[in-house]
Amino acid sequence: MAPRSLLLAASLALAPVSWPTAALAAPAPSANPPAKVRVSVDTDFFGFTHYDPANTDLDGTNTNVVGFGLGRPTLIDGGDRGLGGLDRSVLGIGVGGLLLQGRVVLGARLAFTIDGALRNGRNDTAVGGRFVPFFEYMFGPYGRLRPYVGAHVGFGGSAITFEDDFGGAVARARTSVIYPVVGPQGGVHVFLVDRVSLDAGLTFDYLAPFDRTVQIEPEPPAGEDESYDKSSDVFNVAVTLGLSAWF
Repeated sequence: MAPRSLLLAASLALAPVSWPTAALAAPAPSANPPAKVRVSVDTDFFGFTHYDPANTDLDGTNTNVVGFGLGRPTLIDGGDRGLGGLDRSVLGIGVGGLLLQGRVVLGARLAFTIDGALRNGRNDTAVGGRFVPFFEYMFGPYGRLRPYVGAHVGFGGSAITFEDDFGGAVARARTSVIYPVVGPQGGVHVFLVDRVSLDAGLTFDYLAPFDRTVQIEPEPPAGEDESYDKSSDVFNVAVTLGLSAWF
């Protein structure tokens, strides 16, 4: 048999084996459609906070705080300077939608706490939280490592209702704190699997807290000043860690 005929016969004999082998070797298309929604949880791992009181005569001098840990209150939420120590979120929950073929995340981060204290027949209540919309732009949105940059702007606040001695009589009062928060952020999403990522980031925050204390029971005399006064400027730098699920 001619050499050409032998080659043709060998090719026909090996075809049923080679075709399945080639099909298995080829990369399979992804069974998951592109993600549309990101749900995340995060907390500070390391942070530096600078408090600059608006009135140094009443509030003391500037204060710097440095700390780290896992699952701990954020420095800007847990400190007793500027924010009154009332807003003590441990984990923030974020929800965002993906735009521009998965390169952009547009969403918001929410944190909320309620605490009650009972002592000697007195009931104190503390409520705190924040709502901070954010924007992220990811580079290379289809790899295992997806660096991102972004920014956030939002607001937060807290209030504590308590009983105290005002002028020789026990009265019920409320101290409230409100503040805007704004800053840039960046980091990287490390995809452990297709739909779950470990998030490491660096966040900068500027806050401008305003506070007031008013008597609520019995009703205060008419004309009492109930306006908010700026208490401080707060600057925070934090290394954050979190997890995200992409749907």
